[in-house]
Amino acid sequence: MKIDKCSDYLLVYLNIYNLINIDDMNMLEKDIKKILEKLTKQYHIILKGNLKVDVLKDDYYGIILRIKEDNFSYDYFYDDSISLKIKIKSIEVLYQINDLYKKFNNVEVLKYKNNIYLKIKKKMENKDYFDLIENSKICINYEN
Repeated sequence: MKIDKCSDYLLVYLNIYNLINIDDMNMLEKDIKKILEKLTKQYHIILKGNLKVDVLKDDYYGIILRIKEDNFSYDYFYDDSISLKIKIKSIEVLYQINDLYKKFNNVEVLKYKNNIYLKIKKKMENKDYFDLIENSKICINYEN
């Protein structure tokens, strides 16, 4: 699990080996609450109140959670209570690399403004997949 703190939201990266169940909304909510507990215990990140959680799914990367605290709150919420508003969306992840130091199979090479991006086209071997994740910056194109 990787975490990026942005200005007004948090990104939690769950690659294909850390998947959560998105087919059952009750299980999804339980899985997200477990992740929130882990964020509190291991990373000292405390999220509470009304949370907007966008579950961003990429077939080859896995799941990325975009978590944002909603400014709207109810007076009857206890300080430590959590209410989740969950939305699921399919996305395509791009992997930004500094150079083509290695030839990867099953990827498309894209260039944009002097940057190199790889886009996975087919399932990769585990060794290549982990090498790509370790040596790249994950980029998502997401709009609410």
